[in-house]
Amino acid sequence: MNKITLNLSFLTGNTHKFEEVKNFIKCSGLDAIITQKNFPLVEIQSDSIVDVAIHKVRSLVDSIEGDYFVEDSGLFIAHLHNFPGVFSS
Repeated sequence: MNKITLNLSFLTGNTHKFEEVKNFIKCSGLDAIITQKNFPLVEIQSDSIVDVAIHKVRSLVDSIEGDYFVEDSGLFIAHLHNFPGVFSS
């Protein structure tokens, strides 16, 4: 049985975030090569992390070859009605 190596690009300008993901993949046992690509990602104003991430991917689909992923996160505080949410930096 042939082993398949994943070749993935993580689209981020944040080197610390890239190293964290790279270490996670390594520790997970996945056979993967992760590279960092810094592309200007189009950020939309939305209160949905899913919408923000999907918009990032769709804005780059014709610009990048190969397999890639983006990451987005937020800080959701229940007592503040999930503020600041996706608007945290």
